[in-house]
Amino acid sequence: MLSSRSFEDLAWIDANGGAVQIIDETKGRENIHFTKVDDRIYLNHGSKGLISIRWDGTDEKAHLKLNWD
Repeated sequence: MLSSRSFEDLAWIDANGGAVQIIDETKGRENIHFTKVDDRIYLNHGSKGLISIRWDGTDEKAHLKLNWD
């Protein structure tokens, strides 16, 4: 039986194969965006908007948040 926590990690695998590299827990972050800026990963967060983190899961930065008032 799979634990519900089995889907709560951000991870990557090299295009040539290899071990899974865990970045961090999802912490509400989803919809990963990759850009030509290769030192950061961009993600959506339900309450924080568009954020980015480093590949080691550190240095979270908020970039854009839309308010529908």
